[in-house]
Amino acid sequence: MKSSTSPKVSIIMSVYNTETFLDRSIKSVLNQTYKNFEFIIINNGSTDSSLSIINHYESIDNRIKLISNNKNKFLSEARNQALSISTGKYLYIIDSDDYIDGDTLNCSVLCAEENNLDLVVFGWYMEYCIDGKNISYSVSPQDNIFNNKDEFRKNVLSYLNQSILTVPWNKLYKREVINKYAIIYRNTKLEDHHFNMDYIQNIKNAAFISKPMYHYFRSRKGSELEQIYKFDLFKKKKEHYIHTKLLLEYWEINDEKNLTILYTFFAERILQCLMEINANDEFTKNQKRLKINDIFSDKEAKVAIKFSKPQSMLMRFMIMPLKHKNLFFIKVETGLINFIRVKHNKIFIKIKAKKVNKSKSKR
Repeated sequence: MKSSTSPKVSIIMSVYNTETFLDRSIKSVLNQTYKNFEFIIINNGSTDSSLSIINHYESIDNRIKLISNNKNKFLSEARNQALSISTGKYLYIIDSDDYIDGDTLNCSVLCAEENNLDLVVFGWYMEYCIDGKNISYSVSPQDNIFNNKDEFRKNVLSYLNQSILTVPWNKLYKREVINKYAIIYRNTKLEDHHFNMDYIQNIKNAAFISKPMYHYFRSRKGSELEQIYKFDLFKKKKEHYIHTKLLLEYWEINDEKNLTILYTFFAERILQCLMEINANDEFTKNQKRLKINDIFSDKEAKVAIKFSKPQSMLMRFMIMPLKHKNLFFIKVETGLINFIRVKHNKIFIKIKAKKVNKSKSKR
């Protein structure tokens, strides 16, 4: 796309103590083949050398705008700071420990401009480094352009799993939509899903591109290979589920296909919550039992588990103990998964990749 006719993109990156990855991440933005962008970087209270790295690039590229916070804020607050000063026609989010391919902006903006789209969604790579070896697999949405809101609403939940609709960094947003509906990041943990549900609520069209262009690095400290959440994960996952359920009600969509997708989405995340509870050494056995019982007594959880229908054989097998409320097998199953996740990283990654690929093949 010629720079004289290309619309401006506002790129937002919040940075907190990611000095190891930051240089690569910033370079991946500055080296884009698409040149018309502003790059808003928030130094969100970093205590390592992140600010020095940002200052270096700010001194050599005037497209960078720096916001510097003395103290670390919620990620949602930091991104909202950048949103408030951004000026581009389109908005793009990138995490400071990840990176993008050189044609990411050009490909997504071109698609948006040629089809007058409110949203463009593309694929990504899950990147791991285990014992010095790089391992990756792609998460790719099925190619589609939904040209009107009815077509979009009827089909969009088919992209709910594998986090395709939840994450922010595989999407090109249109500022006009954000301004019209006063969309901001909610001041909460796991905020991305809420932002995306708020955003798609009133859009009229969208495109999904299978090409993976984002590199999501998962081997840093605190990644899924070692992370145990220190907050009520079930509460947050239920909030995601309720928000999506309200979205379907707003759209007046209640067909079996979409409801089953939604129930399955929640049931699979309930399994994740059970894994986190059983792996959390801060809980006593009695506390774990009470938290698990609370989940199974939850009305929304009961419905989701009962009517869930995972696409992959593996996930159907894993959900089965939930359907029968078999606490013994749930403990054994989640314990085994956590053991593989921590002690046998490569096997865990291969299982996840197989699950994603099986799900894609059945769409």
